Amino acid sequence: MEMHPPTLASSRFDVAIDRDLPADDPGREYLTWQVLVDGEPLSGGTTVTTAGVTIDLDGRTGGPGSPFLTVAAADVTVTNAVLDGGGSGSPAVLVNAGGDNFTLSDSEVKNWADGVEVASSVTSFKMFGNWIHNNTDAGLQVNSGVALGGVVTVEGNLFKDNGGNGIRNDGTTSPLPAERNSWGDVGGPTGPNGDGASAGVDYTPHTFAELHLDMDPLTVGDQTSVNVSEGATFDADLKVDAQKLNSIQFKVSYDPTYLTLGSTTFLAPWLGQCFDNGSSSGVVKKYCILFGGEWDGGTLAKLNFTAANPPPGPGPWPTNLDIAHLAADTTASALGGARIFLNNAGYNAPSVASRDITDTNDGTVNIIGKANYNGFIDLQGRTNDSGGKLRVFDIATKSGSVEYAQGTSAASGSYATAHNVGYELLVGTTYHLLADRNLFVATTAEVSTTYSHSKLMSVRPFTTLVTLVLRGGDAYSDNTIDISDASCIGAFYGTMTSACGGGSPVGSSPDVNEDGTVNILDLSLMGGNYGITSSTWAP
Repeated sequence: MEMHPPTLASSRFDVAIDRDLPADDPGREYLTWQVLVDGEPLSGGTTVTTAGVTIDLDGRTGGPGSPFLTVAAADVTVTNAVLDGGGSGSPAVLVNAGGDNFTLSDSEVKNWADGVEVASSVTSFKMFGNWIHNNTDAGLQVNSGVALGGVVTVEGNLFKDNGGNGIRNDGTTSPLPAERNSWGDVGGPTGPNGDGASAGVDYTPHTFAELHLDMDPLTVGDQTSVNVSEGATFDADLKVDAQKLNSIQFKVSYDPTYLTLGSTTFLAPWLGQCFDNGSSSGVVKKYCILFGGEWDGGTLAKLNFTAANPPPGPGPWPTNLDIAHLAADTTASALGGARIFLNNAGYNAPSVASRDITDTNDGTVNIIGKANYNGFIDLQGRTNDSGGKLRVFDIATKSGSVEYAQGTSAASGSYATAHNVGYELLVGTTYHLLADRNLFVATTAEVSTTYSHSKLMSVRPFTTLVTLVLRGGDAYSDNTIDISDASCIGAFYGTMTSACGGGSPVGSSPDVNEDGTVNILDLSLMGGNYGITSSTWAP
């Protein structure tokens, strides 16, 4: 026996094996040769004429030299190879007479005329778990007059973006069994992006898998991002566009600095069929299997997160969820152990550009800081500045506005708003403001249809407003200082009454500074502000 394996510096390998054993010797052992070489890509042009050769390129690239490999002996296997023709007009692998039971597995074949061409009838033929793409003609070509006997296994391959059909069968074996392969389209070879199959190919059922995230399941359509206020919980749906999927393994990473995972809930038919595979803080790793069943896609699981307290600053704070794309982390399979390539995991373009999971941004969470307003209200003419109220609304128009928050001043005049139940004030949003107190004039005129003041919420936890001076003398508390207020104060001058106009509206009083006596101070407040309908302010 002679072998001429490649040296470490070689870019070409040769196979020349002589055995002095008759082919029918029952003690004959097939030779397995594993090619493990470093350096430049291997040049092709080799013909294997000795049975039982296994060529394992261990992920290395093999290039042209006419075909990369011509097979003229039985039981030859090519595995773990990247066969790149660089535009060659030859097939990557040519199977000639004698090439019975040829096997191509776990390899990538691209940029040839045909990926694999079967030129002569053989007994048994196998292609399993290969990515065959961007060849100018067919991924698999079975020539005219060729019969494939014995065991024919063409399963778990991805045929995608070939110039011709993924599989073209011009031979006499019809239909050619090619079930549970993927074709680059959820609809199979006949789908809009399907790689195509000629007549005489049995491609049903076909497979497909494309894993992606919907960051806002309550919104119609898959959303790539969601805005969430700090401290809030939300669901992100892990979805799979699939055909005939039987099992799946996935890894989703997130930043635990910003997100806390509460739960992972699997939906039917996966409930109770999924198991932990080494999850940790910041990583969800699971594997799932249907016992005897198949699935045609939908929502696999709901990931429930809480937006953790972000660092100081105004924000927002974007953070990403990442679906790992490497097959060691995320992969799928069909019944019978046929591999399903994740269509969006780097195997040319995904069906939707935003679903490309080869990056680290497969779903964005924009954490919006929660905040409130604070400041001081100075009640004109009083030493006790308590009771002034600041109210916060969502829109400028009074009609239809919703009060989101409010705060009431203390004796010092200080106030801080607090959210009303069900509402939050978010950094980066402009809100509309109204301040008022009984016996003082509000910041917006009563007759106005819109609020006069607004302020961007820019700093958390509090955005501070400019000190407001509420102007007094509104004995009737109708937000206008006019003859009615003057008459009321004059009529009760020198008394200790606390009611003006029969106490209507509520809070009306001639004692506008509430010192217990209607006196010159109340009259001065009214007179100095006579005719105004609002307190001026620049918040």
